[in-house]
Amino acid sequence: MNPAKTKPETTDNEKGSGVYKPKPYVTRDRSLAAKIDRKVKGLLSVIADPMKAHDMWAIIGQYMPNPDNILTVAGKDNIEFYNSMVDSDSHLSGLVNIRMDAVTGLLWAIIPASDDSADEAIAEWVADTIQNISEFEDDLEELLGALVTGYAVSEIIWKYDGNRLVPDALLSRRVSRFVFDYDYKLRLITLGNYYGIELPPNKFIVHRNRKRYENPYGISICRSVYWPWLFKHQGFQWWVVAAERNAVPTPKASYPADWDADQQNDLYEALLGFQNDNAIIVPEGAALDFFQTKTDPQLNEKLRDACNEEISWGILGSTHSTGTGAKGGGSYALAHEHGTVRQDILERDSRRLQATLNNQLIEPMVMLNFGPQAAYPRIKFSYEPPADRETEMKIIGEAVKIGMPVDQNAAAEKLGIKLAAEGEEAIVMPQPSFGGFGGGAQELQERRYDWPLRMKPRT
Repeated sequence: MNPAKTKPETTDNEKGSGVYKPKPYVTRDRSLAAKIDRKVKGLLSVIADPMKAHDMWAIIGQYMPNPDNILTVAGKDNIEFYNSMVDSDSHLSGLVNIRMDAVTGLLWAIIPASDDSADEAIAEWVADTIQNISEFEDDLEELLGALVTGYAVSEIIWKYDGNRLVPDALLSRRVSRFVFDYDYKLRLITLGNYYGIELPPNKFIVHRNRKRYENPYGISICRSVYWPWLFKHQGFQWWVVAAERNAVPTPKASYPADWDADQQNDLYEALLGFQNDNAIIVPEGAALDFFQTKTDPQLNEKLRDACNEEISWGILGSTHSTGTGAKGGGSYALAHEHGTVRQDILERDSRRLQATLNNQLIEPMVMLNFGPQAAYPRIKFSYEPPADRETEMKIIGEAVKIGMPVDQNAAAEKLGIKLAAEGEEAIVMPQPSFGGFGGGAQELQERRYDWPLRMKPRT
C-alpha cells in the first residue's frame, strides 16, 4: 500500500463536530504573492504610450505632430490658419473677442494656501508682483489665443528685484515655432533643428484650450465652424459676382466667319474695356441663348444667416444674438443678454486659465523665492454669475416681516447699498399724515412706518 494515498483516520469527535479544516496551500510554479506583484506592476506601467502609435512620426520619434484633421482638409500645414479665419470674418472675429473679453474683464484675486500668516504674506507678495507685470491684462488675452489656435505660448522674462527673482513680462510667441515631443514637453524649432530644441523649465507658459486623447496641442474652437465659415465665404463670392452681373450689362459682339484667332482675341479684349471680366463674342449669324433657372432672390442672404448662426453656436453656445435686427423683432435687452458668453463656457475658460497660471507662473514664482511648499497660493477669477438683487431684496424683506434678525450691514452689502454714517443725511420713508380719525389719531402720529412697512414706535 502506498502510504502517500492513505486517507488519514479521523476520530469520532472530528466526524461529529462538523468543523471544516482546509488543506494546506501548496505552491507550484510561483507563489501567489509573486503573481499579484506581477499584476500590480502592469497597473503601474504605461501600455498605450503615444510612441507605440502606428505612424511614421512615432517611428522617427522626434516630435508629435498636430493631429488636427481640419488643417488637412483645408490644405494647410500651419495652425495659424485659424487666425486667418478670424481675421477674415467680422462675425467670427466679434464672437471670439466677446469670449476672450468675458474672461479678461473678470476681477481676480490671489487666495492664500491657508490662514497661516506666512501663507498670507506669500499670497500678498504674489499679488503685488503680478500687478507689477507690465500689461498683464494683455498677456491674459494673448494666452486666451489658445481658443483660436488650440494652444498659446508665452515666454516669462525673469529679473532680479532686490534678492527676489520675479517675472518682469510675459512675451507672447508664435505657436508655429513650437512642437511637442512624446513626453508632452515643449520644443522650440530653430534653423539648426527642425524637430525643436529642449527648453529650460519655468521659462515658458503653455495654455491649452482643450485636450483630447494624448494631444498636447489642444483643440481650436474654429475647428467646429470651419465648414460654415467656408460656405459663407463661397456664398459671398457668388453673391458679389451675381450683383455685378445684374448691375452692369454684359457686352456682346459678332465677328465675320473668316476672322482668325488673333482678330477674335483683339475684339474680345476691346469688349473687356467696357467691363472688367465679362464679355461675349460669337460668329456672325450664330445664335446665343442663356438659360436661367429660377432661384430665391434671398438665397444668398439665407445662406449667410444660416452660416452665422452655426458659427455663433460653435463659439458662444447660442444663436439668439444673431436672431434679432434684420429678421425683425427683438430688443436691446434680448441682444444684450444673448450677446454674451454662456455661463458654463465662461466658467470653463476661466478655470482652464486659472490652472495654467497657477501651475506655470505662480508656483514657480513661489518655489524660486521661498522654496518648495506643501501648498501654493492660487489665482481666482470672479466668474460666478452676478446676484439677482431684486430677488435678494424680496428675500430680505420677507425675512424681516416674519421677525428674523437680519444683519443690516450684511443686507446692505448684498444689495450694494451704502449705509449712511452717523450724522450724514439719510433717505427714509416719509411719515404718513393722520388727522380727523378720532381719539386714535394722536397715537398714530406718534408712530412711523419703517421698511418694510412694519409699524415701529419712534425712539
